[in-house]
Amino acid sequence: MSTTWDSEFDQILESTQGRLRDLIAGMGVRPHQVDDLAQETYLAFYEGGSSRPSTVEPMAWLVGIARNLVREHFRKNGRRCHSIEQLLDDPIAPSCVEEEVDESLRVAALHRCLEGLNSEHRDMLMRYYGGVEDGTALASAVGRSPNAIRKLMLRLREDLRACMLLRLKVSERS
Repeated sequence: MSTTWDSEFDQILESTQGRLRDLIAGMGVRPHQVDDLAQETYLAFYEGGSSRPSTVEPMAWLVGIARNLVREHFRKNGRRCHSIEQLLDDPIAPSCVEEEVDESLRVAALHRCLEGLNSEHRDMLMRYYGGVEDGTALASAVGRSPNAIRKLMLRLREDLRACMLLRLKVSERS
């Protein structure tokens, strides 16, 4: 790789690492495995740097790589649930919903849960995870510290997950 790519990669790494780790954690990866998967994501990104179209933002490309690696991680480790109740017993394993609940039900549950948030929190989630702003920019825009934003995003993800599980549990019984 070239020195130019190394420099660009360093800038991308610096500006995206917090959001990428938050994203991986939000996919249900156990806390002690998040750094390993983030490192694998950055390694794949670095090695495939020339294959990323210039019109695709680095964070979007990283998100795609991370999703694939997390899916593979769960496939290799055999984390599957047999029921929604088992999922509720293991709050760190949201990936096992995939095999039981239709994608459209999950999306509908997510939309309903997002509607239940106050508008400020909903807007902040959309700006943060929609790639509009990173944690530092969002923190500056709303007058909070980057650490406070990371903690808020974690709490909101946990709230959304709990809401979705309840909605999916109710729809499973219907």
